Amino acid sequence: RTLCCSSFLAGHFVSINVRMAKIQNVSLSPVAIIGACGRLKCCLNYEVEGYRQLLSCLPRIGTRCRCDNEVGRVVDRNQLLQTVTVELPDSRLINKHISEIRILDR
Repeated sequence: RTLCCSSFLAGHFVSINVRMAKIQNVSLSPVAIIGACGRLKCCLNYEVEGYRQLLSCLPRIGTRCRCDNEVGRVVDRNQLLQTVTVELPDSRLINKHISEIRILDR
């Protein structure tokens, strides 16, 4: 079977790197990111810009925010759902859409 990197991408191949997988929150396991050709999957390049845009709308890990009348810190983010996991002072974790939080520091 002809692979994409040797057929329709021939001559148009762009450099793919592990950072693209990290931005897309893809497991860094070789099984998940290596294509049949033995190189990083070409598809990582096609979607990375969309993921970057989604990620730019979310607060960074460690950002202080207010939600449910409490102040906490962002400990995780989900680009596709546009949600964050906030750790409250009592160690509870809550998931909130970014429209439900107010960022306290940038």
